[in-house]
Amino acid sequence: MKLKKINDFYDLILDEQDSNLIKSYLLEFISEYIQYKKEYLPFGTNISFTNSILATNEKLIRSDTLREYNTQLIELNFQIKDKLTELENILSGFTASSNREIKVLFPLLEECEKFDEYPAIGAIDSLTIKVGKGRGEDHFIVVPSGDELDTKLHYQIKLTWNKAKEYCAKYLKNMNAFHEVIINFDERLGNYKGDSVGTTILIGFIQEILKFYNAQIILRPICDVAFSGGVNSNGTINRITKEITEKKVEVVFFSNCSTLVVPKVDEQAAIKKLEELNQEFPERNLKLIAVKDIDEILARRDLIEISKQKFTARAGKFVKKNWVRAVVTVLLAILFAFLFVMDFDNNPAILTTDGGILFVKNKNGKILWTKKVGLLKNANTIKRILDVNSRIFDTDNDGKNEVLFSGGLFLGDKIITQKLFCFDYKGNTRWIKSFTDKVESEREKLDVNYSIAIIDTLTFTERKSLFLISANSNSFSSAIYRVDLETGARLPGTMWCSGFVVDAMIKDIDNDGNKDILAVGVDNGFEEIVIFSYEIDTLTRVRFSTKEYLIRNFPTAELKNYIRLPKTDYDNYLQMRIPGIERGTLNDKILEKKYMFATTTNEDERMCHLWINLDYNLKDFDVIVDNEYRVIRDSLVAKGKLNPPYTDTREWIELYKSKILYWHNGKWVKREELE
Repeated sequence: MKLKKINDFYDLILDEQDSNLIKSYLLEFISEYIQYKKEYLPFGTNISFTNSILATNEKLIRSDTLREYNTQLIELNFQIKDKLTELENILSGFTASSNREIKVLFPLLEECEKFDEYPAIGAIDSLTIKVGKGRGEDHFIVVPSGDELDTKLHYQIKLTWNKAKEYCAKYLKNMNAFHEVIINFDERLGNYKGDSVGTTILIGFIQEILKFYNAQIILRPICDVAFSGGVNSNGTINRITKEITEKKVEVVFFSNCSTLVVPKVDEQAAIKKLEELNQEFPERNLKLIAVKDIDEILARRDLIEISKQKFTARAGKFVKKNWVRAVVTVLLAILFAFLFVMDFDNNPAILTTDGGILFVKNKNGKILWTKKVGLLKNANTIKRILDVNSRIFDTDNDGKNEVLFSGGLFLGDKIITQKLFCFDYKGNTRWIKSFTDKVESEREKLDVNYSIAIIDTLTFTERKSLFLISANSNSFSSAIYRVDLETGARLPGTMWCSGFVVDAMIKDIDNDGNKDILAVGVDNGFEEIVIFSYEIDTLTRVRFSTKEYLIRNFPTAELKNYIRLPKTDYDNYLQMRIPGIERGTLNDKILEKKYMFATTTNEDERMCHLWINLDYNLKDFDVIVDNEYRVIRDSLVAKGKLNPPYTDTREWIELYKSKILYWHNGKWVKREELE
């Protein structure tokens, strides 16, 4: 709520005309504002609130008054946008990532003065409970807690503890008379009040008592289920009122929980609120379950999992007493596994495709799992084309590889594009990301429909980073940026371009000890193919273009090189606005010390290429004309439609090279002017 108040205040101040007033108030609260933003997560709050925060923050980024805070504000924007994208995916019907530890969850509402006048601002919290032996009486420690524990919360703790012991007595012969119990609210969001967390505490107590006494059964909540409602002495779940119910439904709706459990007496209020929210987000899959009492919760296997404890979990004492026999057994098991490793290797190592199916295989070529995809037909023959859409990395250094995919992915009959998926070694979705940055130029405000292509990984500023390219599906903007390889979280450092970046590589191109990006693409302002490079850093910058197409509101990048390749007379004959580049052809020819890629020209489905070879000095070119290009253009020369010389001749190639332009000392020059 404090963040909302400062955000609303800043929004008003930024509309004022008095620059001194703006400067005074912006600086007065900026430290608190940044701290609150660091702690803020979009989960638990309507996305309209998060979008308002981002909109205000982008105004602050452009403010000269806060120039020294610019880097912090940009990084915070990335962090919030990244989490917002995850929430938007959930609202669009995608399954939430389930990497978090399975704990008993509950919705939490932030206390405010005028509760009914504000949107629901809350969070999903969880409990960590530890049970130990006690003396004299049961002793409860709540973390965090103020000077005095809330009366309602204290009552629920004592009541649910006794209920939990009654339940566990069915499975345990002997329990200590007294215990010391630590109840830790994991998010530590302030002083916790009220009794609606009672159901959550009771489930947590039962789970930990059974664990403490090494019972034969294990009880744990189903992943991503949130519980709400206090418990009375009869085990009935208490009413939490219509107003609170509606707020809690809203908090859980805008979270990564899949199910909300509410008291039976509040069911109708919860259903009505869910229907209201689903009108705006019809694909959000939130399940409501109304229960009358705690026995009903414990009896439902879609809420609580109860199973026998595995033998191995109770075999520790045997291993300690018979360690020699245990070591021999383990060694034999390792030998047996080694002999049959080909049959049991489930680690992804190879990717292949026929264009319609992505095959994920182990190192021996055995198919582990597949995904139905929509890729270019030549992705099965040109590895680099598959690489820009799908790669294998061990993202978290656990020895098991993950698979990243960014092409069209079928979920049922629906194809999903403009997303980057991370699958674990079993093919389960770990996270989904999209690129939704908003930028503008003189000619238009760009929409946020962006494709995603993979460049490569690099450990930079102590973060294992994945570098990506996103191109606007409906207009001209594109960006090179990086995300955290393990989590997909957005990291600082973005290069905006006024035209599509088609391919790129990471390399120290000038041997100065720092990694660079070398990229090829097109520029819509110059209407030409461009080659450019820059040193990787954490800044947000733009590659310069013509005034009409230049991306606004960011500084111009200092490029290590910037080259424009001209259109040929054949391109002009076809009235092509901008020639194309064949994706997947950028290659580092190390032995020849050249970078190579192919331009494309297409007439009546007859595709032909010029192969461009750029020397490591980033100045000298060789041009190789493929046979199809030569045949088509030479026939036009023979018919008098194009002027000589013929295509695959030194004269024509030198004519093409003479029109190449290089950015040098603040102006465009030709090759001979570089020396």
